[in-house]
Amino acid sequence: MLIHAVPPRMKKNGTKRLTHKTLAELRKRVVTRVQGRQSPEIVAQAFGINQVTIYGWLSRYHRGGWDALDDSKRGGRSPKVDAKAMRWIYKTITRGIPCE
Repeated sequence: MLIHAVPPRMKKNGTKRLTHKTLAELRKRVVTRVQGRQSPEIVAQAFGINQVTIYGWLSRYHRGGWDALDDSKRGGRSPKVDAKAMRWIYKTITRGIPCE
């Protein structure tokens, strides 16, 4: 079993201030601990992270492996204008012909 140093307890919303690389490493440490037969509740308490967050990370790991714990593009609203419409808008504006 891998032994990692336990970081100091994080304050509420503490993970939001971590860099993407640091947060990915934290996710991997937490999952490694739980795989090493430590209770998610105890790991959550040791790292100062909400249990629900840990279960989410475990779910991501089970669906996609270690790569799923790395940072990926965050979700969000899809664009209202697709690429084809954007090309039309660009051409219309740059040609100076609004009615075509």
